Amino acid sequence: MASSVFPFRMMLFQALLLVVAIAVETPILQRSLQISPNLSVQYAAITNLLSTLSGWFVFFAIQPVLPPSVTRQLISFIFFDQFIFGQNRDSIYLWLIVAAFFMFFGALTIKIQTYDALQFIREEKPPDESFEEAAYRYRRPPLQLLPFSMAKRRTTAFLRANALSFSVISLLLLLRSFVLAD
Repeated sequence: MASSVFPFRMMLFQALLLVVAIAVETPILQRSLQISPNLSVQYAAITNLLSTLSGWFVFFAIQPVLPPSVTRQLISFIFFDQFIFGQNRDSIYLWLIVAAFFMFFGALTIKIQTYDALQFIREEKPPDESFEEAAYRYRRPPLQLLPFSMAKRRTTAFLRANALSFSVISLLLLLRSFVLAD
């Protein structure tokens, strides 16, 4: 009885997607933020867990104000892994695109804020505030590029990590839809 009401399959798939996101984001954070592998796994895990929990809280907060047709589609997708297509098929795709846009930037914002909070809690001085990069090594002497501030490096690192993890997750969801369609 509980298995027919409780979305176990969705919860397991959510856990799989979290593991994938952590695995994809860890090396990017490690290289970009110049931190240890262990610390980058911890940051990726904490930021992804918090952004996922925040996403579910936002979902449950806005669900009552959504149109009934969208609510039915969401419930059908969460419990049965399929949409109920009828005359409003295009509106579902529009809602998905808008939701994906907000999820991406919402998750990015939450991850950056979580990283800042973790840095504050750890009370660590961030790594060197600037670093220099050499370019055009083959024909010219190395150019001294403008130093990157730590905030810009952090934002760029999380933007790249979030974009790559969202891309991999989108591919997994696409593959899943093809497998379930057969």
